[in-house]
Amino acid sequence: MGANKPDICLRELIGAESDAELLAEIAEIDRCIFPGNVWGEESFSDSMKYSFDCLTAAVIQSKTDQKEICHRVLREDGLLPCETDQERSCRNKAQREKNKMTRVAGFGLLRCFDDAEVVRIAVRSEYRREGIGSRLLEGLISEAKRRKVSGIFLEVRSSNLAAVSMYRRAGFTEEGIRKNYYSSPAEDALIMRYTC
Repeated sequence: MGANKPDICLRELIGAESDAELLAEIAEIDRCIFPGNVWGEESFSDSMKYSFDCLTAAVIQSKTDQKEICHRVLREDGLLPCETDQERSCRNKAQREKNKMTRVAGFGLLRCFDDAEVVRIAVRSEYRREGIGSRLLEGLISEAKRRKVSGIFLEVRSSNLAAVSMYRRAGFTEEGIRKNYYSSPAEDALIMRYTC
């Protein structure tokens, strides 16, 4: 894909109604990636209500989105004239249309107490090998550090070499094995830890 890499914005979901479409897409990705252990939309919705959970979506941005963000920043900085009511109306209509087409490339879920746990990281198959999983992981690590946890742990299928490699590159080390942790198919989990 290389030159056609999607522009991604990491967006933390905190239970706003405007996130309903994103939540539906997250649940769809979860069903595809974790068919033997599906969370479902209700579980993700519940996680957005708890202060100890951080659900983050990798939202694909179009060039129009970037231009709109740039113009908004320039207006707020006083470098562009304020928009007229007609411009605002057109922008709001365009935003509603764009929201119908929002695409989530992937998501991550972090649960924080004294330690943090990466509960889920998943990227749609068509967006893999674009660095999206690494960006999600970096965002979750940053959030864990912001919350001043002592470390982050996770479980990963021992056969998921791409994920294991990504975690190692991010600074995670192997701490142990959970025998037969996964089902469909049965498989061991590597326990990995990151020290904050």
